[in-house]
Amino acid sequence: MKYSILIALLGSSLLSNLSWANEAWDALNTHEQQVLSSFKDQWEKLSEAQQTLLKRWAHLSPEQRTQFQERYQRWQQLTPEQREHLLTQLKRFKALPPHKQQRIKAWRQWLKRLPATEQRQLQRDWPQLNPSQRQHYIQGLQQRFNN
Repeated sequence: MKYSILIALLGSSLLSNLSWANEAWDALNTHEQQVLSSFKDQWEKLSEAQQTLLKRWAHLSPEQRTQFQERYQRWQQLTPEQREHLLTQLKRFKALPPHKQQRIKAWRQWLKRLPATEQRQLQRDWPQLNPSQRQHYIQGLQQRFNN
């Protein structure tokens, strides 16, 4: 199946709204049929969950699909240990209270606005810094890039 990996990756995070129970191909709108055309022959054999995931895929923008594919390629390049580490971090993040999750998300968005050279330097230097040095480093970045 062309997008079986997509279905596996999107998994439970997109199963929150299972309102499309094994519907017929003809019930899909034109856009959905166009994006999901490679599934036409097997559509009605797919589970409700698979159909739901694919319909969600169809409604992603081309940029979101490209971003997803790039992330998947990076995921494929990770070692099993690196994947396990990321999954552990994700579980820890999801266990945090919502206000702490928001703080982390805001921090990551701020970091993404840094120039690529600063991002690479931060990524390189961060592991060697102690907490005091990290705080000083961040304050310097904020002074340089918040203006």
